[in-house]
Amino acid sequence: MRRMDEYEVLDRVLRITKKEKYADKVKEVYDLTKKIVLRTNEIDDDEAREATLYATIGFLIEKVKVGLPVRITILEGIKFELLRMWSELDRVAEEKILGDILGQED
Repeated sequence: MRRMDEYEVLDRVLRITKKEKYADKVKEVYDLTKKIVLRTNEIDDDEAREATLYATIGFLIEKVKVGLPVRITILEGIKFELLRMWSELDRVAEEKILGDILGQED
């Protein structure tokens, strides 16, 4: 499977969230966030990079003017996407995670 480039991922997210009409504004902000990523990756300490990631996500979730349901949805989406990506590396974990998620829907 071909890995999507960063703008393909953005376009996909915009389609999923039905926000395609904001693509130009989103890409402008995304380009600014890439600077945060580059600066974070320059930190030569794993724990400091992790702390920076948590602080950045926490700051954005706290300070961006969107409703609480949107914030929670974003965090749940991030959690699910990370679980999905990690589970692809381990098929046993994938079956357990998907089983747990699907079992919750019953």
